[in-house]
Amino acid sequence: MNAIAKMLQASPSTILDWIRNFAGEHAKPPHPEETDAVVLVLDEMWHYVKEKKNKLWINTFAKLSGSDLI
Repeated sequence: MNAIAKMLQASPSTILDWIRNFAGEHAKPPHPEETDAVVLVLDEMWHYVKEKKNKLWINTFAKLSGSDLI
């Protein structure tokens, strides 16, 4: 997104707004209760452990309809 912002001479937050607006107009949110589909949410974060070369990644998955961690 930063590279696109730089090419278009716009801020990254402007590009994100354009993407969100486009998705809001053209994409429908999933409705898993109407099918047998399961919608999962991925949350990812990382931080340094003592020094910059030691990265720690933490990933969690949760069902969209609840807070069950997988």
